[in-house]
Amino acid sequence: MTFLAITLCSFFFAAARGDTFSINNPDALRVSIRDENNRLLYWSTDVFATFETLFATHYVSVIAQDTHNHKAVFNKEFATSLVEGPVCNYALMLTAFDGHAYWKSLQSAEGCTSDVNNYNSQPSQQANYEFACVIFDNTSPHKVYPAFGSENELSSDKVNDFLAPAAIRAYCTQDAYMTNPALEKAENIGVFDPWFQHYMPCGMDVVLSGTTSYVYQTSVEGDFVCNIKNVVATADAWLYNKVYYAGDEVAHNDKIWEATDMSYDVEPSDKSHTQWKFVSPGTNSVASVVTSPDSAVETVVVDVFAALGLLTVIYGSYNFYCGGDGK
Repeated sequence: MTFLAITLCSFFFAAARGDTFSINNPDALRVSIRDENNRLLYWSTDVFATFETLFATHYVSVIAQDTHNHKAVFNKEFATSLVEGPVCNYALMLTAFDGHAYWKSLQSAEGCTSDVNNYNSQPSQQANYEFACVIFDNTSPHKVYPAFGSENELSSDKVNDFLAPAAIRAYCTQDAYMTNPALEKAENIGVFDPWFQHYMPCGMDVVLSGTTSYVYQTSVEGDFVCNIKNVVATADAWLYNKVYYAGDEVAHNDKIWEATDMSYDVEPSDKSHTQWKFVSPGTNSVASVVTSPDSAVETVVVDVFAALGLLTVIYGSYNFYCGGDGK
């Protein structure tokens, strides 16, 4: 039985991917995450952290408190993939004086909590400076490292570890990473893909301003590319009374979907994965023309019953709980 338990734990550890919170916390706030049963799942004052788990409730609360006066400067309820799967992955920017922001990844379901950007919405107590955020959204099947550089060079972020498939991460001016003197003149953005052992450029001669999202993805031809998120694909709108065949692409609910089998009267969604797969963000058009590289990656998350326990991964340290008695 012990061998079976270890085998099951190993299987779920390797195959199951939970929901992920990538937390940018430049002011070292005390960040905690609790589920609807008030169970404390995570707490840390780390300036950068990634927390991944298979949640047991539909919603969790993220709370950020000032460590001096214990006042909560952020308190928000986030939907988990139990509301709608396959995943709900988020990037958070939490500050003591300059507001907050959070974004969900492209491969997160529609039912996940939507983006909000109030970063720099409050008067700063520091000197005036430009607020900007760079978002990396990994829709490829590869683990990658975000990278910054200057003069046609790139250097990957090995401090905050890799960006997993379907995950998202935010880097913002004045955070613990971007304030590194080596990045003061950073104007090139890319990712390092260990699979290919070289850098993939996302943007060159970039002027940091506002929020810019970059998506690392596979193109129609199967190439791996990194592009700005607002380059959006288009396709014909899905029609409920039309027969679709494998390979047909449609636009539905601001996403491009590809039929994986013959389909009739089956609405494209994350729940209809036997007939449709998510390709990329997109909108309706007159003709079925894809105008940007799209991702043919579908994230599959194993549904784990509560009886099998809770899998929790905190990058930097790994806490793994499998089985009701911890054995």
